[in-house]
Amino acid sequence: MAKRSAFPWLLVGLWACGGGPPPKTGPTAADPRMPPSDTVARVRQRLGDSAQSCGEAIQGIDHDGCRAQPVLDCVHAAFQAHRPAQGTFMYATAEGDPVRVDYFVVLSGGRARLVVVSDRSADPVGDKGVDEHECSEVRWGEHAERPGCQTLLPERCSLRSRAPRRH
Repeated sequence: MAKRSAFPWLLVGLWACGGGPPPKTGPTAADPRMPPSDTVARVRQRLGDSAQSCGEAIQGIDHDGCRAQPVLDCVHAAFQAHRPAQGTFMYATAEGDPVRVDYFVVLSGGRARLVVVSDRSADPVGDKGVDEHECSEVRWGEHAERPGCQTLLPERCSLRSRAPRRH
């Protein structure tokens, strides 16, 4: 008769006693929170301490509505008033990939500019990273991945930087 190993039963016992694999950390489709990138830190430093905080909105894939609306309203008002500000929207795409978008209103030569830092680095597929665009105009329009939600649509933009995917 062959001798049976106790190893598989040891694993089952550890699992049952809470010794299983560690819980998943990081952004998920239900909770797409992501830490700010180095690009966001750099733009915040450029913005200074006097900028208005427009807060942050988080919208998982299973959340209904347009949670970003108050944040984006604040950013848009600051842009129109030529007042420095920052707001953040973190959401999950239709595929469940977490995305972080930081909106900054910076003043340049007496004019307001919208700096948008889009972080798609947590996407498990593709070579996506962190893009920084500076835009001279902004208008309201339909959100590409959230039907029925209005969002800020930056116009007359130029790419300022592109950072590779985080590891």
